[in-house]
Amino acid sequence: MSKALFIIDSLGSGGAQRQLANLALGLHGEACEVEFFVYYPEHNYFEPVLEAAGVKIHKYTKRGRYSPSVLFALICLIDREQYSFCLSFLDTPNFYCEFASLLSRQFPPLIVSE
Repeated sequence: MSKALFIIDSLGSGGAQRQLANLALGLHGEACEVEFFVYYPEHNYFEPVLEAAGVKIHKYTKRGRYSPSVLFALICLIDREQYSFCLSFLDTPNFYCEFASLLSRQFPPLIVSE
């Protein structure tokens, strides 16, 4: 079974968040284990439906506009969990995902979208 990490800013009620939530719900199950990494956990519109489906959500609170701590938290998560691939959506999550994968010991394949 493959293990995927979806990276996005929040699980708020936006269109990008809806797309990733729907994709996660479609993939999560016997073929793939999907987890999320979000750094604005206070925006959590899609969180209940994802958790009800068994999707694990890693929450990190971003402390400022330019916060390298998000990058370091993501690197640690990728190294610890050994994902089969990472998928990110939107500019800033893509930035974090791309740099984390380069600095990670695991270097998982990436899918980034804007």
